[in-house]
Amino acid sequence: MSGRGKALLGVGAAGLVVISSWLAVRSNPTPRSLPVPNGYDHFVRATHRLVRPAGFVHELKPEERDSWVDKNREVLTEVREGLTQRCLVPVEYSEDWLVNTITLRMNLKMVGQVLRAESEAAARRGQTNDAIQSALDLVRYGHGVGRGVMIDWLVGSACELMGLRQLTNVAVTAAAAELRRVVRTLEELESERESKEAVLKEEGRWQRGAFNLLRYLRATWEARSLNPDGTGDLYDFDREYEKRVNEARGTLLQMATWAFQREKGRSPTHELELAPDYLLRLPGPRPPPTPPTSPP
Repeated sequence: MSGRGKALLGVGAAGLVVISSWLAVRSNPTPRSLPVPNGYDHFVRATHRLVRPAGFVHELKPEERDSWVDKNREVLTEVREGLTQRCLVPVEYSEDWLVNTITLRMNLKMVGQVLRAESEAAARRGQTNDAIQSALDLVRYGHGVGRGVMIDWLVGSACELMGLRQLTNVAVTAAAAELRRVVRTLEELESERESKEAVLKEEGRWQRGAFNLLRYLRATWEARSLNPDGTGDLYDFDREYEKRVNEARGTLLQMATWAFQREKGRSPTHELELAPDYLLRLPGPRPPPTPPTSPP
């Protein structure tokens, strides 16, 4: 057989594998087992009670933000009940599900803004520890709402970022004991972070269940081949994931450094001084993201 014939045969065999795999998944999608109870259900119920602000949140005066927070006390109670439970997004394998839940995701992000506004209000009253707790709740909430497909991760990532930056703003004057508590909480959250492989696996499962074969193959090809240098959609997600993890680890180091400064009266000469007294382990740099391998 000629070289060209062998190549065609190889392509055909690969195509059969892809088609058979897709048909198997499409005909019998296997959704993830959801925790019972599921904290995500509380987050959804919180959006049903959400009172939206009269305008853009960042344009509200401080007293208007405080009033908005007060109107959403039931929302905050519902969210905190959800934070005591394991969370997973109940994914449905259809395009309709993604379209029909767009408003829900927008409202979930708005709930995150309520938590941030609550933290800001506590900080203005001089209640530093309460402000820190609201910011930590926002970070934890971001982890919870992001455990689904890629669009869910993006919503959760945005909420986590709001929480991390608010935490940095309000913890700068915190006492060492409170900073130590913050560090332990962030370390716990980091240990439970959903891996990017898990997010991409659920995204791929949803695409295979929601799209017909041609659309699935097209989406896969575009994600991997949009740019020949490997900067397609999957690689962009990989980089965004690493950026969020590195920001979280940077915040963790900052909190531990501040605690060290409060107690020692000086800055650490090296990060190694922070472990294991202030950090259980150093959040070392993660390896750079690896672009997807191009087909031969």
